Amino acid sequence: MLSVIALIAFVSGAIYTEAWNTDQRGGNHNLTGMNWISAKVLNGTSIIGSSITVDNVTGALNWTYLWNYPVACPTGSYLTQLDDAVTCTSVSNIPNSVNIIGDLNVSGNINASSLEVSKTTSPIITINHQTITSFGYLSFNEGATLQGTLMGIGSNFVTVNRRNFIEIQSRIDGAGISFWTNNGSDVERMRIDSTGKVGIGTTSLTHKLNVVGNQNLTGNLTLGEKITFAFGEIIDNIVDGWITITGSLDVSGNVTAQNVFLPAMIFSHTMNNISVGTGGVWYNVTFDNEADPIKKNINHTYNDVTNHTFTILSNGTYEILYTMSFSDASASPTGHINTRVVRNDLEINGSLLEVDTSKQNADVIISHSSIIVELTAADLIKFQFTADDTTIDLFSHATYGDHRDSAVISIKRMF
Repeated sequence: MLSVIALIAFVSGAIYTEAWNTDQRGGNHNLTGMNWISAKVLNGTSIIGSSITVDNVTGALNWTYLWNYPVACPTGSYLTQLDDAVTCTSVSNIPNSVNIIGDLNVSGNINASSLEVSKTTSPIITINHQTITSFGYLSFNEGATLQGTLMGIGSNFVTVNRRNFIEIQSRIDGAGISFWTNNGSDVERMRIDSTGKVGIGTTSLTHKLNVVGNQNLTGNLTLGEKITFAFGEIIDNIVDGWITITGSLDVSGNVTAQNVFLPAMIFSHTMNNISVGTGGVWYNVTFDNEADPIKKNINHTYNDVTNHTFTILSNGTYEILYTMSFSDASASPTGHINTRVVRNDLEINGSLLEVDTSKQNADVIISHSSIIVELTAADLIKFQFTADDTTIDLFSHATYGDHRDSAVISIKRMF
């Protein structure tokens, strides 16, 4: 290509020769003494790309003696037709294919149906905007419509937070950017839609980040708000290292953490009547009337000899409540009734209450509305009562209702 350009530059314009001999003629014109040759004389002759027609030129034409016509094509154009006048065409409209060996420096536009840069090793395309306040970019158009750009932003660009950035921009309203790889077939791996939502492994974007597949995080995960799981579980409170989960959390493996809050509670009741056999002896309240009590993370078996025991499964601060109903069959009752909660057979501080009986067969209610205690996994909780008279029973005087309970208890983990 460079050799062609050199030839074109050499013969740009019409052409003239040194003086011809008198017996050399062209087109029946005697060229003796002429200092240039009109293209009409060489009718049908083209300097570029065509051969000279023998009918129009008699004999061989010695190109060694052809000199430049004294008119040059403007910068950025080349000779496309040689006639009595010179026809020059812009470089941007070069027809057909052009092969360039070496560097091509273009200060204007290049319009081409295809452009290939080929080199044995390390071919390079450089877009150099040379002004630190501007940018260089590669644009993608559909006709006159700009679809997107790849931009290199200058180091002193007016928008400070864009300086020195490489930007990929989708310029069509509602369109986004997608990233593909080929592992046997073309597969979209990631996309960013026009609203800024990012999808990895999915094209259905409903949140700021949508990921389909497993993730492996080796660093910290910092969250500003709650975590919602697919089945409705919500981690909605993260304070001082504690996580509160609203809903169910099903774990097939182990959960290891220094502090894990798991909701724990049980509500149980009994209709049993339990007598005081010996005054001053503590008796356990048995809860054997419920096959399916409301409970989470606290164990209790209603139908065996351990039905008076509640087993704690996780460390935490718990609130315990209880209500017990008693009756004294003595004609002149003066008994003392005491109730309490024990942890591993040791009385929990603040759980002890006492009530005196004063009327035969009258209802005597003892109720503790709140006992706050620190419990650890495997602690055993029991509810007990005692009295100094054997005429006193744990007993319900309820007249109506399906569950005429003599005792009701609740254990609930607070945090």
